[in-house]
Amino acid sequence: MQTTTEALQFGCNRTAIRHASNNLRVESLTPRELEVLRLVATGLSNREIAAELVIATATVKKHIATIFSKLSVNRRTQAIAVGRDLALL
Repeated sequence: MQTTTEALQFGCNRTAIRHASNNLRVESLTPRELEVLRLVATGLSNREIAAELVIATATVKKHIATIFSKLSVNRRTQAIAVGRDLALL
């Protein structure tokens, strides 16, 4: 797999690289993770998300940790921003 720098050296368009990268991120989120991300974006707490989805709070925390990892972010606000950039929200 090429790095972005290598791809640029071979004449790949930056926009195409960004879209390809975004598509990989979008495809890697499960439907449940997308649902959790959308609820995070509404400002709900982990407990409120758990109640809405009828799952344990620990499960919500696991979903959020997985979302953070897949989107390469560390905070809820960053996940929301990336979600908006990727037209998920």
